Amino acid sequence: GNVAPDMKAQEKLRTHLVKISNCERVLIQGVTIQNSPKFHLVPRECKDVIIVDDMLSSGNSAIDIVRDLKKRGAARIFIFTTFGLFTGGLEKFDKAYEEGLIDRILTTNLIYQTPELLERPWYTSIDMSKYIAYLIDTLNHDSSISDLLNPYNKIWKLIARYNKAQQDGVDFV
Repeated sequence: GNVAPDMKAQEKLRTHLVKISNCERVLIQGVTIQNSPKFHLVPRECKDVIIVDDMLSSGNSAIDIVRDLKKRGAARIFIFTTFGLFTGGLEKFDKAYEEGLIDRILTTNLIYQTPELLERPWYTSIDMSKYIAYLIDTLNHDSSISDLLNPYNKIWKLIARYNKAQQDGVDFV
């Protein structure tokens, strides 16, 4: 294999499958790459990195990834996950937050959240009750849920509101 004195030199020797450099915001979502001879994702010196996954279990791999992203110059790192299990306890996330590795972890309230978790400064709970109610209501009216699952129209309405706020010279909230 390639021998290099440090990570930067090693990156020069190996090609990248995906290389992301000097970006304002990066979203890493739904990526599965297996048995690749190349580096998988190489964000370098990016301002904001968002990691999206369906589940955060023990958190060991998430902390490893976050450490690597910080070494590569990521300024702020946010982890979004549907189910935050935190099976390995909260202390490792407390430590990662104190070390400046993570800025925020956001999970849904679709599973039980302990009072201790809800008090953490690095944690945000995303309330899904409104969307579950929409889903139940739609199914009770024998309607298709495809409009609920497709965010296309909502995104364009949000973009239109943002553009109008920019034209009017007001802050977008």
